[in-house]
Amino acid sequence: MTLLSVNVNKVAVLRNSRGGTDPDPVQAARVAIASGCHGITVHPRPDQRHIRVDDVGRIAAHSTASSTTSRAIRSRRRVGRIRV
Repeated sequence: MTLLSVNVNKVAVLRNSRGGTDPDPVQAARVAIASGCHGITVHPRPDQRHIRVDDVGRIAAHSTASSTTSRAIRSRRRVGRIRV
């Protein structure tokens, strides 16, 4: 069975480009989970242009869904699946 995982990076890009706190990617993740998705996907970047490290922690702290995190670590890329 295919499960839906929602990527909240673009929500974070909008927030970062506007220079404020809205829209909140954590709230977007909550809405997605409440709407029935099975997971949240984020792709942190070293420059934090998309999702920020603190966002990932806040999403994990408020989520019971599965999260897929892609981490760019210097020149190496490592993809991992974490259960929260």
